[in-house]
Amino acid sequence: MEEVQVDWKVVLQMARDSNHDSVVLMELAEEYQNHFKSLLIGEKSSKGATNKNGDISKALRFFLILSSCNDSQVRDIMTVRGKEFVTLLVQYLSRKNQGEQYSSKCSTLSARLLSNLCTTICSGESAPSQFLIDQNHYVDMIATQGSAGNRDALAAVVASLNNSICHLSSNDNPLYKREIEAVAGHKLLMSNLIRYILPVTSVTQQDGKGSNLSSVHTYDNNCSNVKENPVDDGTEWITRVISKLFHLGFFREMCTAVSATNENKMTRLCTLEEVVLLHCIDDIIMCHIESNMRVSDDDRIFFSRKNRNKIEDVIIFLADEAKVVHDLYGPEPSKFTIKEQYAGEQLVSKSIHATLIDILSSMLIVIDNFLGEDEGIYFRLCLLRRTSILEHVIFEIKQLIDKYSSEEMTGKKIRELSKVVTEDEKRCITTMIRLIGNLSYRCRTCQDMLRKITFPLEGRQNVGLPVEITAVHIILSITSLSYVNFGIREWSVVAIRNILEDNIENQKIVEELKAQTTIQSPELSAMGISVDIEENGKVKVTANAAPSSKT
Repeated sequence: MEEVQVDWKVVLQMARDSNHDSVVLMELAEEYQNHFKSLLIGEKSSKGATNKNGDISKALRFFLILSSCNDSQVRDIMTVRGKEFVTLLVQYLSRKNQGEQYSSKCSTLSARLLSNLCTTICSGESAPSQFLIDQNHYVDMIATQGSAGNRDALAAVVASLNNSICHLSSNDNPLYKREIEAVAGHKLLMSNLIRYILPVTSVTQQDGKGSNLSSVHTYDNNCSNVKENPVDDGTEWITRVISKLFHLGFFREMCTAVSATNENKMTRLCTLEEVVLLHCIDDIIMCHIESNMRVSDDDRIFFSRKNRNKIEDVIIFLADEAKVVHDLYGPEPSKFTIKEQYAGEQLVSKSIHATLIDILSSMLIVIDNFLGEDEGIYFRLCLLRRTSILEHVIFEIKQLIDKYSSEEMTGKKIRELSKVVTEDEKRCITTMIRLIGNLSYRCRTCQDMLRKITFPLEGRQNVGLPVEITAVHIILSITSLSYVNFGIREWSVVAIRNILEDNIENQKIVEELKAQTTIQSPELSAMGISVDIEENGKVKVTANAAPSSKT
């Protein structure tokens, strides 16, 4: 029996002329749903590829009208046949590039219909208790449309994923939560989401020296007309999925999914996907701070007292992970250390380390604002008692201060020193001093710990000078590097203020400070001036000779 040819242009026009009349739409749906199925399945047709794509496009537009109809009877029909259509659309969207047989327009319309059907089915009375679409199928669709550069289709596919997550998260059934957890921990799915969060035309500008992997630009074919931070619907929907998973408490699962280990699973490796994910999470948390807490109720779910254990798990994970990642490039060897790293690997590791600390610091602010300062103190104490994050950042800051206070740096002009300090080091210092400032905020335990953390001073035993310094001294000394970065100066002031607030012992350390030595700079020598410190600690300025005539 010869198959009946459908003029989909006429069918589409009939649907448009119906003005959403439910009776007309129901009749059209009943009559043409099997033809639609045959059209999608039929990979071969007597028509050319262009004409076939035209029919598919019109058929998809017709069913988009049906799927967006609010009439309950029409929605029931779409729900009944929806699962079958979803399977066909997934197959269509997962096909690899085969010339012009599958147009980007048809893929976009298919993805939008898929998203509508998922929403319709999930909102029905017989809503599924699991994802309509298998996670591996999502991987295929996202990889196919992402690699083809079809951002509109990609956005619609991810929208269907987001809608399914929202549906499952609205129910307290533990089985639903496990389904969502499986998504957050799916390595291929999360990696593909992160990989295509920005358009292919976006590149990370790296100068090879000090790039922090956080500046993203778009270039035209001539590498001109740079536009910063390109965002489209694909970016928006992927960010929504990441944000939703984060607020549902699956941060650790996402991080684990995009990280990597070597073949014997003994060495921790850092990935670019991890960099992008953490920057995304950092931006999400910063939005809570910068928007004056004007966020949706869904976003408030995570930062609530009932999620105290989840919040504690996240901040402990952040602190521990920062130490592990630091060991990948730090001077102290560990079982996790990569023996040989090229510049790119070190850059990735440093970026991840700084972003982890940044996220941790921002979370303390959000906790204070959402849960109150008493809860904030509780989480600070958890960090101080269960991790070594405070000792870690203090040690790192001291290492950098010692580096730029060494003899070879003595006498250098401020402008010269600001060029010597790398961008990675500037960001590292800023994020760590910010964390110390936030940890110390109205937390007496942290203030006292900073006073009790000490470092020996070599060569001081027989000269009557202090033989050790405390972490408070280290924080005070960080202001000597304020010239290299505005953020270092500002956060140093905040940190010092929080460390000294209502703490007499720490205030006494500052009161007892006195000059220990002087630096004879070339400029002072050229002017014929020498600077010394007298026994009482006062500074003495002496004119040794006439100033040099050189200018």
